[in-house]
Amino acid sequence: MKRIFFAFGFLLSVGFLFAQTSAPLQTPQFYDVKTLKATPVKNQAMTGTCWCFATTSLVESEEIRRDKQEIDLSEMFTVRNIYIEKAKNYILRGGKAQFGEGGLGHDEIHAAALYGAVPVAEYSGLINGEKSYNHQKLFNELQHYLDSTLKKQPIASNWL
Repeated sequence: MKRIFFAFGFLLSVGFLFAQTSAPLQTPQFYDVKTLKATPVKNQAMTGTCWCFATTSLVESEEIRRDKQEIDLSEMFTVRNIYIEKAKNYILRGGKAQFGEGGLGHDEIHAAALYGAVPVAEYSGLINGEKSYNHQKLFNELQHYLDSTLKKQPIASNWL
């Protein structure tokens, strides 16, 4: 009886070896790649404004895609205006709102709707011959100014 079960088990296991059907080998499909125009990569340097650089690049690339002219918009014009909006919100909420360099992509669209957009040739955001951005000192001074403004009660109407 043992031999019958052993033989049956052996035949069953050998049957499993041949139960697999070999599927035909599928070759990978290749696609034609189309190279699209894009604006050059820009360096945000020592700023927390990747949100603006990325969204501005998207807007510039969309203009190229729609067969419009190639444009180079100023990221720092947008950042300047958003910093003003953030400062107003920070003071309005008594220092409880977020005031930082970071932002979201829609901040760039919001600033463009409120203030427009300008070419980087008109407003680079660099002063005194600087070659790259550094907002560490700027942000620290802005934060200090806003906090000191909040300490003075009532807040002057011309604080900005």
